[in-house]
Amino acid sequence: MPPLPGGVFTVDTPGKGLHIPFIHAPDTAALNNTHVVRNGIGDDRKPIFEFKGHNAPWCAPAQRRDKDDGVYKPRDSKAPLSVGLPADLITWLVAHSEAPSTNHIPVKWDWDEDF
Repeated sequence: MPPLPGGVFTVDTPGKGLHIPFIHAPDTAALNNTHVVRNGIGDDRKPIFEFKGHNAPWCAPAQRRDKDDGVYKPRDSKAPLSVGLPADLITWLVAHSEAPSTNHIPVKWDWDEDF
């Protein structure tokens, strides 16, 4: 796996994972909604990387999980948010992930004119 973007807003999850928000560019918009990379075989496969785009939900910093009261902790709350994903990470993600199911195809939308 290529390195994840550094020096950007990153959140440590209660499950020992990371949340790294990003902005969509034409390269990432083509990925659709959710891609999951798993390791293992059969029923023992566990997700090791999830790409969530097009408004897919994820827990925001400082939220707590109900099941264990775990906290999503930002590493640096002043780090930049408006970054894209590097091309080598996008290429790796497409090569190693499961394609999104059809129920995850995004719908084009626009901002309301009064927003």
